[in-house]
Amino acid sequence: MAFPLTLLSYGGLCDLGLLLVYAPLAVVPAILVYFMMKLQAWRDRRAGRRFSHYDVRDFTH
Repeated sequence: MAFPLTLLSYGGLCDLGLLLVYAPLAVVPAILVYFMMKLQAWRDRRAGRRFSHYDVRDFTH
């Protein structure tokens, strides 16, 4: 998910003509997504869940 987001940001900067000045900013959205995923995983582990999105019915066959 981070790589396509970086490419999308990079393409947006190219279209706006800001590539040479703000090229390092193309990776900022991907970095934010990465840290949000890490934060969610940390919170889920603290809550005792191994996975954040699952249905309990999947395990009670």
